[in-house]
Amino acid sequence: MSDRIVAAIFGGIIGSILQTALGYIFYLTGLAKTNHLLMAGNFFLNESALNTTAGYIVGLLADLVMGGFLALIFVYLISITGKDYWLLKALGYTGFVWVLGSGLLDRAFNIVPVLQEHALTNLLMFVTNIVYSVSMAYFVVRWGRFPSNIITQDYDDPDNR
Repeated sequence: MSDRIVAAIFGGIIGSILQTALGYIFYLTGLAKTNHLLMAGNFFLNESALNTTAGYIVGLLADLVMGGFLALIFVYLISITGKDYWLLKALGYTGFVWVLGSGLLDRAFNIVPVLQEHALTNLLMFVTNIVYSVSMAYFVVRWGRFPSNIITQDYDDPDNR
């Protein structure tokens, strides 16, 4: 793909689908008390509307849009720093988004209270976030076209100081 933005959107959607599927498996097995469809739907719907077919559709759409948006931010990070160590960057990005989203925003706005009440659910959602970031980053780095060196890591060349 010659367009980084399109690669980000597709990478974000693929990552979101994998993340959501794994989170739903955790939910169905009873390990997690919520899933990504319910968490994303909770931004738009009240508690009584979440566990409906329409509620799950709203949650799916919100989850896919958020996945694409977060992938766009990652693409700009990779555009600035380069594709080297993409896996490490994806894992760092996971931690940053998890702390910002689940740690600060969720706590401030009480979006998904079960994450504050159930440590295992929070931990499992972090695992699904890793699945998202790694799969999204792989797709973006593999299929996106980036300039060769925006910020060079080769300090031996006097022209690149």
